[in-house]
Amino acid sequence: MLGKLIKHEFTATSRMLSILFGVLLVISPITALYMKLRNTSLLSDNNLFFNLLEILCMAVFCIAMIAAGITTVIVILNRFYQSMVTRESYLTHTLPVSTSQLIISKLTVAFIWQIIGILVMSVSLRIFIGILGGWDEFSRGFRGFIIYMTDELGFNSGNLSLLIIATIVSIIVAYLKCYAAFALGHLINGHPFLGFIVSYIGISIITQIVSIVALTLFNFIMTNLDTNNESFSTLFNVSIISGLLFNIAWGVLFYIITMALFKKKLNI
Repeated sequence: MLGKLIKHEFTATSRMLSILFGVLLVISPITALYMKLRNTSLLSDNNLFFNLLEILCMAVFCIAMIAAGITTVIVILNRFYQSMVTRESYLTHTLPVSTSQLIISKLTVAFIWQIIGILVMSVSLRIFIGILGGWDEFSRGFRGFIIYMTDELGFNSGNLSLLIIATIVSIIVAYLKCYAAFALGHLINGHPFLGFIVSYIGISIITQIVSIVALTLFNFIMTNLDTNNESFSTLFNVSIISGLLFNIAWGVLFYIITMALFKKKLNI
């Protein structure tokens, strides 16, 4: 049944997101090609219209990239809101599935779409830079950064793996945080979205306070340890693992809150 829920979620969210990513992939080469033409004899004259059009192309590309990232999150969260919180969610909660299956299916689809969005934006940026002829320079700069990180600071594949895992967990926890806010907010009769905003702000304040206290404690512990002989790689791993465990703890808490409220305090 979980597979059917995931398939249904993909169907419900793919309409908007597939169009969004498709538009971004089309905009990237078009804007880049025009900007490249501006450096040729065909459009090289100092014409006000062409200059404004070049600026517009750059602005359109930047706006499209930003919109792709923001809209992806909005579509995913709106889907959760409509299917789990509003009065329309009655059918969702009467399905012969557990609350955990509903949450996990939505979280899985949200994570996959987020990864797809990152990949599409990366490809679009690659196309844009490549057409403009700046990819070689970008690659040299990136290789230089990698060489500095590996040779000078001792950054290795283990560090990279931890960083990737920490990023994945951060994405998941970010959505779980929103789900918990929706679950808390829907308890306010007649104003679930307002409740979400208030709940999200409240959760954010609490997590920030706890994070500051934890970071202060972590820094205190690190300054009282003999870390002078430790390599960058080791200190990096300690920091990432500490943050990772902290994030996992928050994620578990957000999941429990969401589960408990939708299971025992459903208010639609």
